Amino acid sequence: MQISSESISKKFNTNWIFKDLGFEFNSGSSYAITGPNGSGKSTFLQIVSGFTLPTSGSINYQIQNQIIPDDQVYKHLSVVAPYLELIEEYTLKEFLSFHFRFKELLPGKSVEDLIVESKLEGAENKWIKNFSTGMKQRLKLSLSFFTNTSIILLDEPSTNLDSQGKDWYLDKVQSINKEKLLIIASNQSYEHDFCNEIIHLPDYK
Repeated sequence: MQISSESISKKFNTNWIFKDLGFEFNSGSSYAITGPNGSGKSTFLQIVSGFTLPTSGSINYQIQNQIIPDDQVYKHLSVVAPYLELIEEYTLKEFLSFHFRFKELLPGKSVEDLIVESKLEGAENKWIKNFSTGMKQRLKLSLSFFTNTSIILLDEPSTNLDSQGKDWYLDKVQSINKEKLLIIASNQSYEHDFCNEIIHLPDYK
């Protein structure tokens, strides 16, 4: 998998968030998108995911040198972000059954593996609306780690995690299959200091 752009820019009203940003992201590597609050990290991930469009420029997605049509990109993505919510009217078991009707589990993994590795044993029949914020975040992250997609986009991945949860995140994220493409938007260095490359958005004002 490869995601590339020669030059993309984004502005809201008359304010440029970033300008003329070129990049190439490849499977097997991890990338950090850094900058202070308000620098456009979430916006950049939304553009990469296809959730929103750049003001100028375009992004190309390829697998084995074959272009992926824009309307098919979502099939290759797993996204975790504070603005993306779980369906809280489901129990954990119901929600996982629903999710994996649309996406495939990683080969060799099961829903039971996901529950155990996300430390949610005993919560299978609990309404997600009654989960703690930390449990919800572990579930979001586990969905991205256990879903058979080529690209994982993480926005502020340790949000709502306590110290044990942060250790859990670091252990899981660094064990991700090296064939995946990982992009992390964060201004907390411990969330991404293992990444291969860094894009510091204030450099593109």
